[in-house]
Amino acid sequence: LNVMQERQNNRRLYFQELATTSRKYYLPYIQAHKAIKAGMNILEVGCGNGGNLLPFAEMGCCTVGVDIAEIRINDATRFFREAGAKGIFVTCDIQ
Repeated sequence: LNVMQERQNNRRLYFQELATTSRKYYLPYIQAHKAIKAGMNILEVGCGNGGNLLPFAEMGCCTVGVDIAEIRINDATRFFREAGAKGIFVTCDIQ
């Protein structure tokens, strides 16, 4: 398998990679414009397996992820639980 196929087949690895990217790039970018503090509400539409939300949850933010794919929401719920993180995940079409 090439690297891209491995990421798609190993959802936990993909979750961890997204969390790392979020910590390394998204958080600093956002914090350059607005301080992120515990208790803030963070919503991600199209959250997939929730990896981008994990660092926000670790900072004490109230995270909500929405995705149309039930299997991805199930992954997000499981991965957050395994990480000891709190988050709400909803399967729905935001349209």
